[in-house]
Amino acid sequence: MFAPHLYCKRYNMIECDINDIMKNNLRIVLNPKLRMRKDIDRIYIFPVNPFTYQEKNKRIYIKPAEAVTLALFDGKKRLIDVVHDITNILHITEDTATRIIRNIIKRYNEYMVDVDRLTDEIITYDPVDFIIPKEKIDTHTIFPKIPEIIMFIPTFACNFACRYCYAPKSAPRNVLHLDIIDSFLKQLAKWKLPSLFFSGGDPFCHPHITDILQLCVNYKIKPIIPTKSILTRDQIACLQKLGIDEIQMSIDTIQPQKCCDLLGARESYMNDMLQQIRFLTMNGIKVYSNSVLTSSTIHAIPLLVEHLYALGVRRMSFSQYSRSLFCHQDELFCKSESYEWFDHEIQMLQQRFPQLKISYKNMKDPTFMTQQEKEAFFQNRPNCTAGKMGVVILPDGKVTVCETLYYNSDLMLGDLQQTSIEDIWNSAERHNIITRSPQRLTSDICTSCPEVEYCYLIKGKCYVRALQAYGSVKMPDPYCPKSPAGRRIL
Repeated sequence: MFAPHLYCKRYNMIECDINDIMKNNLRIVLNPKLRMRKDIDRIYIFPVNPFTYQEKNKRIYIKPAEAVTLALFDGKKRLIDVVHDITNILHITEDTATRIIRNIIKRYNEYMVDVDRLTDEIITYDPVDFIIPKEKIDTHTIFPKIPEIIMFIPTFACNFACRYCYAPKSAPRNVLHLDIIDSFLKQLAKWKLPSLFFSGGDPFCHPHITDILQLCVNYKIKPIIPTKSILTRDQIACLQKLGIDEIQMSIDTIQPQKCCDLLGARESYMNDMLQQIRFLTMNGIKVYSNSVLTSSTIHAIPLLVEHLYALGVRRMSFSQYSRSLFCHQDELFCKSESYEWFDHEIQMLQQRFPQLKISYKNMKDPTFMTQQEKEAFFQNRPNCTAGKMGVVILPDGKVTVCETLYYNSDLMLGDLQQTSIEDIWNSAERHNIITRSPQRLTSDICTSCPEVEYCYLIKGKCYVRALQAYGSVKMPDPYCPKSPAGRRIL
């Protein structure tokens, strides 16, 4: 066992000198919450679930030689064993091999974890998979050449009638045949995607959801699955049998009457949900929660946090209510002072429950921003990766670039009932959307702007916000300092 000071509990990472690691016979591996993958002619590390893995939530490219070395850390070898491997592979001295390993650990210490501290299954890699001839290495392309994130909406069906529902009410209700689902999952496995993100509707309303989850497990693809449903004991037993060890529960309030009003749920729903969360955590299935903040529920969130924490929930995310394209109600928007109050409450809750990981970002609606605030936000806004990092598969097999755009004709990429996910990813349509968007997906406001190429092709425009604020994906992002006044979106 190694000295306690060598280990950073907060990030589960190694923080010590290589000589100390060797002295303590430490066995380290790449964090199983991350994956190392070959992207045709380069290699990168990225999180299995970027929505919950917040410690190091940025993908990074690494050199093939570094990837080969990291692959040698298989959970069985001590550091000295890896040094001996490098010595023999490269025909160098042990001192030189030690320096190589020291530099790699120093560079990637945040991504490495101690095997003895792990509760997740160790992921092993074949070093040969990461060998790329020097003349073929691509160091210029920004976005991945094979997708990193695929989201699947198996159904729009749901057991509830949420007042803020984001799913289209008039969308096709037919769902993909299992043969087609099997086909695209097989391609995801070929791409070595570690996970598949589900959305809805409610995935558990799909008549064959257990068969779909079984296919995911068969192809070694982790299903990241949310639900509002009260699952049957048979469904929970199926999750356990499949080895699915985590699930997201969408729960907005602890108040039974508010729950009925907001979700259209039965009176016993809240009590049933809390009992379900207790049962899941007691049976080894981690529960993560997500709550939508509305005017009627935001002030009861601290009480919800206390209850969920007592039931074993250790990761919670909170999302501001945003304008629904299908059943929006202005009265659900929170007041700015409510968000200020909530910011303070989150800090207090984090102090009370240091083991709790909270994901929340208070974004100010653009209609309440000054020109200076817009300029500062827009310049430093996160990159929009719609269609660049991955795609979204709709229930009937149509494929689009972003979850909440659904059947917008300007951003549809193809149909799995007619072609494969691989062909859609490599299609001219997707290529045109991500490379010719300034010509195809802009209004006159944008085309006359000298920054349009950088804005669309590098930073990316949020098409969802444009649709929410103006009713058209071709309008500018409402956070743009040059955008006209639009509808409130947050």
